[in-house]
Amino acid sequence: MRLRDDTKRVAIIEAFVELINTIGFHQTSISKTAKKAGVSPATIYIYFENKEDMMNKSYISLKQEMSLALLKNFDPKAPVVKESFKKIWLNILNYTKENYPHVAFLEQYAHTPLMKSVPHEEVFGFFIKVIEFLERGKKDKILKDISIDILVAFIFKPLFQIYKDYKSESLELNNDLITSIFDMTWDAISL
Repeated sequence: MRLRDDTKRVAIIEAFVELINTIGFHQTSISKTAKKAGVSPATIYIYFENKEDMMNKSYISLKQEMSLALLKNFDPKAPVVKESFKKIWLNILNYTKENYPHVAFLEQYAHTPLMKSVPHEEVFGFFIKVIEFLERGKKDKILKDISIDILVAFIFKPLFQIYKDYKSESLELNNDLITSIFDMTWDAISL
């Protein structure tokens, strides 16, 4: 039995994500992923059952990575005010800047039928501290009393789209624009 090496697992996920982002799911194969990752196709099967399993586990792994980035230097017990919320928002902006291929993959994956096969409780658990923060803001009548899914959509979806436009060079993302986007986001979710 071959031992698992986390470095190889990460290399496989990175190669897979890059291929999905450049040539799409249907054109990405185990052999192409193995070649790009610098491993044998047999090595991939140590970590993943098949391409669908690799897609699902890559999604889960990157969602966990994103959730950790969201909480960087953030106290989940902080008062729900604009400045504490801004830390989360800037964390996701910085994560997006530093890991745009991961965000592009996550966005692409979210629109596939495979999304139904992901254990949502597990992914939800990664974000529980942020969700509790938002729920507290609703309870304290600082944030609008709408579903968490809608709050999250208003917080993150526009940011991902704006950064996508920035990456395509159709938008200059400077500090003034970042501040304006944040203020618009806060206005959209706060009372």
